[in-house]
Amino acid sequence: RPLWRSLAVLRQGTRAAGLGGAGRRSASTGAAGGAPPSTMSPGRKGLLAAAVALCGGGVFVAVDDSRLSLGARRSVAFWGKAFPMYLHYRWVEETTKGKSDSEIEAAYNTLHDLYAPKVVSLCIHLGGYFYKAAQIVSTRDEFVPPQYMRELKRLQGNAPPQRGGAEVREMVREALGVGSLDEVFEGFDEE
Repeated sequence: RPLWRSLAVLRQGTRAAGLGGAGRRSASTGAAGGAPPSTMSPGRKGLLAAAVALCGGGVFVAVDDSRLSLGARRSVAFWGKAFPMYLHYRWVEETTKGKSDSEIEAAYNTLHDLYAPKVVSLCIHLGGYFYKAAQIVSTRDEFVPPQYMRELKRLQGNAPPQRGGAEVREMVREALGVGSLDEVFEGFDEE
C-alpha cells in the first residue's frame, strides 16, 4: 500500500478516536467545490484558518528575508510551495470521503500528475538537502506514487550544477570574510 494511502487510513483512525478533525461533509460537496465557510465543519474551519495563518506568516517572512540564513530562506521557500500542495491533498481527502475506491484513486492520481513535476522542480531549485532527499526518495518505489517516481528518477543521474563558478567563488570569499580570495589562495579554479 502506498504511503499516501497509509497516511489517509491513519488519519481516519485518529479521527475515529477523537484525536483529529471532526465533521462530515455533505454529499453534494465535490473536489472542485466545497461548502461555504458558514456551513463548514469545525475541522474544515480549523484547516482553513491554519492555511490562512501559515500562508500569511510565510508571506510576511518572505517579504523581509534579508535577516534569514540560507537554510531558513530555503525552508521558507519550500514551505511556501509545499504547504499549498499539502492543503490540496487534505482537501481532496476531505471531499472524497464516502466515495468509491476508484473515485478516490482518480482524485489522488490527478493531484499526483499535477504536483509531481512541481515538487521535483522545487527540489532542483532549492538544491542541497532538498535535492539529496529527493534522490534518496527516488530509490524507494514502494514509498511514493508512480507519478512522483517518474519525475524523481530523473534526479539520480542527471544532477544539474547547483551553482556557477563565480557564485561559488563569492560564497567562499564571504565565508572566509576576506576581500579577495587571492589573499588566501594562490589560485581558485571556477570549473
